[in-house]
Amino acid sequence: MNVTREKSALLSWDMRGDDAERLAAWLTTFLGEDVFRRLEENENLHVSMLEEKKDVTGWLTAGLKTILKSEDLELLVQRVEQEIQELQKRLIVAEEIQVSNQDITADCERQKREIEALEVKLEPLQREVNSLKKKVAASVGIDVMVDAVFSGEAVEIQTINQLLKEDIKNPSEALSAFCVALAKTWGILVRALQKEGEEEEKMEILHAALTRVLEALTGLYIPQRRAVLEQLAKLCNSRVSDYLFISPEESKEIDLRIHNAASIGGNQILEGRTFAVVNRSSYQTVKYAEIEVC
Repeated sequence: MNVTREKSALLSWDMRGDDAERLAAWLTTFLGEDVFRRLEENENLHVSMLEEKKDVTGWLTAGLKTILKSEDLELLVQRVEQEIQELQKRLIVAEEIQVSNQDITADCERQKREIEALEVKLEPLQREVNSLKKKVAASVGIDVMVDAVFSGEAVEIQTINQLLKEDIKNPSEALSAFCVALAKTWGILVRALQKEGEEEEKMEILHAALTRVLEALTGLYIPQRRAVLEQLAKLCNSRVSDYLFISPEESKEIDLRIHNAASIGGNQILEGRTFAVVNRSSYQTVKYAEIEVC
């Protein structure tokens, strides 16, 4: 049975009139006048009171009174009213369920929007977490490599080891590449440090080795980069007595006494290409430090 029709019939139940009139009005509304109009046109169902009742409801009222006793009409009306009450209860429950479903749907939509907004906020954090995971994973192997490569009695080497390990505690994106590049060129520098000969010859060999190191470290920036380069300069200074190596990145400001800018337009040192070399006694520049500026 169609719920909409049931509800419409329920709402149309009229308490006015006698049992036959109320039942006839309810039936015509519930089943539709067309059903009873076809019955009205049937000659075998002629009702003597039809002339007094001009509409279908009136015809049906007369018909009910003709074929049913008053007590039967009363019983039938009672049963119809009971059914209507049950239907009303079901409709109330259905409406409550519908409202509840609407509330649930609205709540789900609200929660969905909140989750989407939270996901947007969490996305940068998730990227940062993923980045940190990669850094930590990379730093595990770097720690072992640093101990294996940068070990020795020289204070400068021990200091480089400590500086790199400080960065490993909070690794930057370039740390792994920086350590690998430094390790690959470390052998070149160690061999240069072991060379014997005239002061100028040793200076040239060490300068060339330091240049190879800087080439390998191009574009690789870690917090301890400047400090590491200073230790490399000190390490080379321990092998020559007439010359003094100066890191090109000793300061961020350009010093025209030792720097030769390879690019134009900036006043801050981006990175060094070569180390500067000065004479220890006269402090005259023997080799200018080639630098990139920004």
